[in-house]
Amino acid sequence: MASMFYELTIYSLLIFVINVVLCDSFAYPDQGKWDFLLDKQNDEVAVVKSLFKESEIRIQISCETQNSSKPVTLSIAWSLTEVTCWRDYLNINEALSRSISPNDLQRALGNASFYTMSVPPEKFECTHNIRLKELTIADPSSALHTSNVEMEGAGPDKMPVAPGEEGGYRKKRDVAQVLKNIHTRLSTPPVFKVTKDGFYMLTLQLTSDLPFTANVHIEMKGKQGYLSAADWPLLPFYGAMCLVYVVLGLAWLIVSFLQWRDLLRIQFWIGGVILLGMLEKAMFYAEYQNINTTGVSSSQAVLLAELVSCGKRTLARMLVIIVSLGFGIVKPRLGPMLH
Repeated sequence: MASMFYELTIYSLLIFVINVVLCDSFAYPDQGKWDFLLDKQNDEVAVVKSLFKESEIRIQISCETQNSSKPVTLSIAWSLTEVTCWRDYLNINEALSRSISPNDLQRALGNASFYTMSVPPEKFECTHNIRLKELTIADPSSALHTSNVEMEGAGPDKMPVAPGEEGGYRKKRDVAQVLKNIHTRLSTPPVFKVTKDGFYMLTLQLTSDLPFTANVHIEMKGKQGYLSAADWPLLPFYGAMCLVYVVLGLAWLIVSFLQWRDLLRIQFWIGGVILLGMLEKAMFYAEYQNINTTGVSSSQAVLLAELVSCGKRTLARMLVIIVSLGFGIVKPRLGPMLH
């Protein structure tokens, strides 16, 4: 008997370790905000995210010179690539985690189904705050369904216009002006609004002949919030599951209270599984709601929620094994008089 319980304990620990490893592989949801530090050597950055239609992309750049008496001029270019295949999107995420250059990554995509909308390099003075122009497409449907499209028709004085405006082009607004606060939402208009749902990679490159240091802040936000299109369905799911566990816990508590004389030890452990499930869903819902509101996730909170989830599943599977072996499912008595 003792050896059997020892084997059950070892098996339960093995299940817990496997759950921890598997859960931590894809536990972290996509961010909504990124901050990077670029210089003359490290002048390129890329971020990937799945976006809903009409999601807004904002780029804020704060540049500083490095003890240079000459005025520093930055050449800023950015491109937006949509990958139509989910597997290619996962490959991009994996490649960027290995610090592969975005240009090499686009070449590595080869014949994958994708399109690229690139803005020609523009010159800016290295100031504390730089604002890029907003790009709008006159006919979004014609561009979004074409592979390898490059929006290079907008010259230095013109850019595409939205449908309904006269002429084919309109003059650019002032593309470099000092903002009072680089992180003020209302003072930073989006550089582009996504015209269809999809998986996107934003690439930004800053080049200059002189040394510089630039703080880059990127935001991608949809109408629902900062959560990506792939992660957003999990927010109402965890909220609904939290309510389901609350109802299940109350029902289990009422039934246990009515049958308190005949409760088995394993029924208390089942109540513990329900409590852990309620805690797990509440933690996930709180974390996803926080990401949707602020755009930044806490890796410690996500990891803690995953550990609670793994503990719940380990306990549930251990109870299934115990019940299958017949431990703790009957009382050693024939009735209340012979107890």
